[in-house]
Amino acid sequence: MKSNLNVTLKSKISIVIGLYFLWAIASYFYAINPTEVLVRSIFIFNFYITFNVFYVFLKFLDLSEKQIAYFFLISAVIHIYPSLTNYIEITSVEPYNNNFNKEIMGFYFNRNITSFVYLFHLQFVLFISIQVKNILIKVISIITSFLIIFIIFILASRAAILTLILLILIYLGSFIYEKKQIKDFFKSQVGILFSTAFLAFCLSIANLDSNNNANPVNRISSISIEEQSTNGRLRYYSQAIDLFYSNPIKGIGLGNWKIKSIETDNENILSYIIPYTVHNDFLENAVELGIVGLILFMLIFIYPISKAIKLYFKYKNPFTLSLICLLVIYLVDSNLNFPAIRSSQLFFLAVFINLIYLNKENN
Repeated sequence: MKSNLNVTLKSKISIVIGLYFLWAIASYFYAINPTEVLVRSIFIFNFYITFNVFYVFLKFLDLSEKQIAYFFLISAVIHIYPSLTNYIEITSVEPYNNNFNKEIMGFYFNRNITSFVYLFHLQFVLFISIQVKNILIKVISIITSFLIIFIIFILASRAAILTLILLILIYLGSFIYEKKQIKDFFKSQVGILFSTAFLAFCLSIANLDSNNNANPVNRISSISIEEQSTNGRLRYYSQAIDLFYSNPIKGIGLGNWKIKSIETDNENILSYIIPYTVHNDFLENAVELGIVGLILFMLIFIYPISKAIKLYFKYKNPFTLSLICLLVIYLVDSNLNFPAIRSSQLFFLAVFINLIYLNKENN
């Protein structure tokens, strides 16, 4: 146990997270609001502890790829149960629309969080569906995949739907790269993902008429520069880039974007609503911690994803492909939302990075 702790503490990724934490906490001495630095630093410190503890924990358990995937299959069933049952209750009384979103968010308070957590689980469920020979488990995993995607369509998170399309393309690319035969398409991750996504999409369209604001087609087609949510994000991005250029070395201090944004976005602020985050963790790190903080933050992803990609090209392991997709999902979320201040997202990230390093050791 002690030797495993020493291994993880000396690993590159652990050192990078530690340096990132120290650089972030150092911004206390020049930040506009030093208290915010301390508050936000807790997230980084907790992530550092979680990452190292989970390495020791997973190393001690010595779980196989299938055992890990089984755990997430069970977790997926538990997660989607409240969403699905609430959806059935609502539709038994009246047609579903976006006003009922909160009722089917399950264990989370935001549809983006729920959707991305479901996408995390989906990768393991897809892996189980192609790996097990037991017909019952295979059927359960395929049905679970279908229900996960159906709930994502019903929640109508545009970022999650676009990520789902990206995942299909990644799995399709792997299918072509591995030179698999067409007859094996529906036995592969991409075949099961595509077929369940297609069926879930058709069912969601059938249950939501063309004028329904929860209709996935309407949600995707609503993405435009003029649309309020998109326009707000682009405005924050532009302001963040300008702030970064004005102070590229050390930034304005961790957690201080929300304070500085009152000044930069004052013409658009209504009531007491302020731009709490940039809606892009990379830009927010650049603004708050400068180029050094941005590089350290990026290395947290560069190290594991580069290792996972090398492993995949060497062994063509479907579990490794699932791990790559998990980080891709998180990266998309990081560029459109703010998982860096969401404990649930950071928990999953710590687990996934550890799985990549343990996967490398096992290979």
